[in-house]
Amino acid sequence: MNLRLYNPHFPYTCLPNNSRFQFFSAKSNCGVAAREYYGLTLHMRKFCPVKGRYRYSRSKSRGRGTDHKWIVYVVSESSSSSPIQTEEEKDGKTNAKEKDEAGVRVKLETLDGCTLGIGRYPDFKYNAGGGGGVGIGVNMSSRGVAVNFDVESLYIPALTSQTAKFLGIPLPPFISITIVPLSLQGFIEQYTGQVELKFRANFYFSMASLYKPPPLLVETLLTTEEAEGEMRNGRGQRLDSEGCCRLVGVATVVQINDFFLNAFLNLPTECLADMSARILVI
Repeated sequence: MNLRLYNPHFPYTCLPNNSRFQFFSAKSNCGVAAREYYGLTLHMRKFCPVKGRYRYSRSKSRGRGTDHKWIVYVVSESSSSSPIQTEEEKDGKTNAKEKDEAGVRVKLETLDGCTLGIGRYPDFKYNAGGGGGVGIGVNMSSRGVAVNFDVESLYIPALTSQTAKFLGIPLPPFISITIVPLSLQGFIEQYTGQVELKFRANFYFSMASLYKPPPLLVETLLTTEEAEGEMRNGRGQRLDSEGCCRLVGVATVVQINDFFLNAFLNLPTECLADMSARILVI
């Protein structure tokens, strides 16, 4: 047998079977016996961590002792490899299980250093700093965290003269491209750092109040791996220790009910989204 000694001020300790202490009573349950003894002078009382599952009778040790009450678990050889859990440990596991069942909170932050390209035009250099949103995730045994972001809280800054440059020159003040997310959901593998998020959004192009065509619908898989299309391709970067990553996605933009924009962008065509972001699972 192994004797495991519990005291609130010390970690678990094993005592030999020929211990100098003498035990007086025991009540067993499920093959585990709990025994107790008192020091010669009792200054402190410590109850069994699994209080209510065992009953004890009090007694004093006849040998040299301490000034504390100790509780000794006697575990058979067949079960000695299984640790005995305290109420705190059980509560911790219960809380973790409840957290898994209830879901986790995922925070997304968009950063500077993004690019957006369409067709064969040069890419826009884009500062998406200050954007982001929150989502609810569920721990999945096989694929990490499955997350669904709340589109009401999801904000991606527009491409304007303050946030975007084309060929190194800021956009004209009267031109803007507003991004309205429709959905963002997917998987986050924290151990590998891989992220895959299905993204749907409407892109609204406008020239002041003079020209506002229908939105361009963009549907793509944002990934930290490699995205390839017929015209466009990009490579992402997995999550680092601070949650920073690079998400890339290639999408086909179809024609809309606007002759000028269809001709100007040569729709249908491909677009590339390259987003620098930080993702935190809380």
